[in-house]
Amino acid sequence: MVSRVEIVLILFLLGALALGLSNRTRIVQARQDRHKVHKSAELYDAKNLEVNASGVMNTYSARHAYLIGQTWHMEDFRTRNPDIRLLSARKALRTKRLTRLDGNVTLIRTDGSVYRAQTVIYDRVRKTLNSVGPFDARRGKDYLKGVDFYYEIVPKITRAETVFAHYRLKDAKHLR
Repeated sequence: MVSRVEIVLILFLLGALALGLSNRTRIVQARQDRHKVHKSAELYDAKNLEVNASGVMNTYSARHAYLIGQTWHMEDFRTRNPDIRLLSARKALRTKRLTRLDGNVTLIRTDGSVYRAQTVIYDRVRKTLNSVGPFDARRGKDYLKGVDFYYEIVPKITRAETVFAHYRLKDAKHLR
């Protein structure tokens, strides 16, 4: 027969095993929580208007936006302001100063020029746009392709590298 001491010892071992398993579960759960993203805010069909005394200066919209730390992550992002007619992208990461636009980035300037690239960095303080990688631009029937572009919004100056251009001369009489 089994003595009382053996029963007490077996119960003690089973209790210790149960405590060890529950502690292991907490450790595994803590490791999983460490890899989770903690969102501060989450918005759907988000719209933001920046207004001053003269009126609406800037509008932002996104189908889905969430805040992690100091960075807004947005999907189907669009912005409009007096200096840029439209700037849109599939994804955007927005901090206090910079906005990184990724995926089918389209810039439509106030003069009607259209620029397309896969990745563009928008510096809102310096008011510049810089493509990271190849781009193409179009204005009417004229178009050009290049390695990257740098656009200063306020003076409306564009610089580009390694450009292939196709354009039509409007007045070719001076060439004869």
